Amino acid sequence: MGRGAGEEGIFISADAQDKAQGQVREMAPAMAILDGAQSQMQSLSTDAQTTNADRQIFIADSAVAAKCKRSDAGRDLLSAPKGVAIASGEHLQLAASKNVIANAGNNADIGVVKNMFIGVGQALSVFVRKAGIKLFANKGAVSVQAQNDLMELLAQKSIEITSTEDEIKITAKKKITLNGGGSYIRLDACGIEAGTPGEYNVKAGYYGRKPKAKLTPELMAFPVIKSEDFNQSFILLDENTGQPLINWPYELELESGLKMSGITDENGNTELISSDKEEVVNISVFEPDEFLDDDIN
Repeated sequence: MGRGAGEEGIFISADAQDKAQGQVREMAPAMAILDGAQSQMQSLSTDAQTTNADRQIFIADSAVAAKCKRSDAGRDLLSAPKGVAIASGEHLQLAASKNVIANAGNNADIGVVKNMFIGVGQALSVFVRKAGIKLFANKGAVSVQAQNDLMELLAQKSIEITSTEDEIKITAKKKITLNGGGSYIRLDACGIEAGTPGEYNVKAGYYGRKPKAKLTPELMAFPVIKSEDFNQSFILLDENTGQPLINWPYELELESGLKMSGITDENGNTELISSDKEEVVNISVFEPDEFLDDDIN
């Protein structure tokens, strides 16, 4: 087993230096790549913010790039102009106590032969700037569930729902309302209501009236993950002006030792912190430079 240690960090580079000229710790080529990735992420983050998608990753990305530029950063930096490969005959693990950031200037490909699981403790955001999203399952069902909240499907143009070989069912426990151009049909347990500002035409080969009937909907019962009894967010204010600290770095620490760091929103709010018991919360507020120096490791 080999071991390398450096109190101030380790810099490994395969970048060429003509005739062995230049400093041993010449980091310009490596930092150019990091700066380029940071610029690309900033552009995407700006567009994502416009669409209300999450852009917090850029803040961490900027902090990591800035700390790598410092000679006393205590970080490892590996650079190669043509590529870096890591291979393992069995397992490969990548872990970080705070943030994992990956940037690709062109394409990113992930291939999994069997199963892939993504577990997210809070929120998952996916933002695509130009060419859309495609999700295909050649075999097996596709299931999308909002188990304990609402689901929204919105498009500027047409929305198509098609079953090529079977039926389409739309079921609601309480009410269904269909509205097209102001004409509507409303269905609930009390009856069916239809209205239109224009003509109402019915075309049928046979039109019959029969006694009342009811089809009770079969609805799935969703599991409920036990939520914490104590939930609280905080508004951070400037002690001099009393104004909210917007996009400001902070850290929350509970008595239990749980820590949560983040950036305040446009109203100065922190993220919601949860616990199953009442606890004292210590709040640390950083200056932006302090955040770069101490918060991202």
